Amino acid sequence: MRGIVRKFPGMRLLRGGWPDEARAIIQTPVFRQILKEHKVLGSCLNAGCGEGLFVSFLNGFNGLTRIVHLDLQAPLFSQLPDARHEVIGGSVTDLPFKDGEFDFVLSTEVIEHVEDDTKAFREISRVLNPGGLALISTPTPPAPCDPAHVREGYTLNELQSAFVGANLRLLEHRFCMHVTMRSLLRIWRWQYELTGQRKSWMPRFVILIMAWTDRLFPFGKPFDIVALGQKI
Repeated sequence: MRGIVRKFPGMRLLRGGWPDEARAIIQTPVFRQILKEHKVLGSCLNAGCGEGLFVSFLNGFNGLTRIVHLDLQAPLFSQLPDARHEVIGGSVTDLPFKDGEFDFVLSTEVIEHVEDDTKAFREISRVLNPGGLALISTPTPPAPCDPAHVREGYTLNELQSAFVGANLRLLEHRFCMHVTMRSLLRIWRWQYELTGQRKSWMPRFVILIMAWTDRLFPFGKPFDIVALGQKI
């Protein structure tokens, strides 16, 4: 089967897909839009980078001179685009960096997993230079249930309060992920619970179709918020 897949690359679309790939498709243009009027320069921290969904997105900012990808365990990426990129292990509640070390922090779908979210927000702010930018995405209620989350998410008011407590000024926000993405997550969760295996039986092409549908036709109540803050 592996030989057949190599011979016919299109068959990779039949392999099991993962919702994170759909999330990247939907969120990337939202990130670009919210950052369009702001300069992303200098050192960047990708806090809670996971499997590296946004490595390419960050690599597209030519003004970034250093890009650090951090997760609880140092991520094992097969390759990184260039020498600007680094990987390191560490917690968002105890970042292994000095005060003001970064000019830009990206943290996507991380804070809702953190028990001490107040400390996480303060740590993100601590490692930012005054005037530095933090781009954070997180679910906003009502959001699909995820047992890995310690909270459902944040309303805009709750997120703004968290920013204020961390000495961050909310500059802009956008909402994303709508009915189609909500349906995708419910279906994926159903098949995961049914099989009891951490394996996706949803063909990748279905994931991609639903992602692009949600991106191009955002219909219904959104369940994700993207917020841009600036260190005061």
